[in-house]
Amino acid sequence: MNRHMKTWGALLAVALLGVSVTAAAQTRKDVKEERKDVKEERKELREDRKELREDRKEGASKEEIREGKKEIAEDRKDLKDERKEVREERREFRKARQRELKEKWGEAIIKKPAAKEELKVHGRRMARLQRAKAIAEKLDKKEMVARIQKLIEKERGRHQATMDKIKEEGAKP
Repeated sequence: MNRHMKTWGALLAVALLGVSVTAAAQTRKDVKEERKDVKEERKELREDRKELREDRKEGASKEEIREGKKEIAEDRKDLKDERKEVREERREFRKARQRELKEKWGEAIIKKPAAKEELKVHGRRMARLQRAKAIAEKLDKKEMVARIQKLIEKERGRHQATMDKIKEEGAKP
């Protein structure tokens, strides 16, 4: 009976982890889209500057140049504000992730050097796997997506086992 309880507990943990990862993935997508928008706006700002230089060379009036400078200044301000928002959203995402980890593993466990190292390794591996999966989906490689998904599940299991081992070592007197 104890074995069945452990199995159900593990299944529940995996289900909860899947929900939090899905929510985190959505947040990551939002941040990624905003970063892409900021990049496009930076490109537009560079083009506006180039256009202003060309206008100067062609002998545009002072009023036209003044208007161009004003537009560029407004664009720069908007870009700066958007960058600030993206940084703030990333900061909030990191804080939310830290809260999730503290709730799941406990603050004492997370502060251990072995747990910190494991979380770094897991984060790096998951980032690479998620990126590979996104590329495979973009290229419409269904078999590769399936293989990557299996690797993701395998990594989650490895991470869970390692963190459980660290937690058990912390519980021993």
